Amino acid sequence: MVIGCAFFKLSGTTASAINGFANGSPGRYIVVVNNTTKNQTFNQEDVNSLAPNRFILGNANKTIGINSAITFIYVTGLTVGGTAAQSRW
Repeated sequence: MVIGCAFFKLSGTTASAINGFANGSPGRYIVVVNNTTKNQTFNQEDVNSLAPNRFILGNANKTIGINSAITFIYVTGLTVGGTAAQSRW
């Protein structure tokens, strides 16, 4: 069951490094569209964000180009870095 969803359209002329999203709940999803004039980067497991707000993106940061989109789904019960029962986007 999906708990909630959100849609965000980034705008402006600045490139950003996004470290995480707050208020995750199991099954929630977020769609982000880059409507800026620069690429936007989402940082993998960035320590500047609380652990439950961080992104699991494989093994590297992800960058989306101009007029591109990315979708995140909040998942609980993950094993992250050898620690069980973690939650991440």
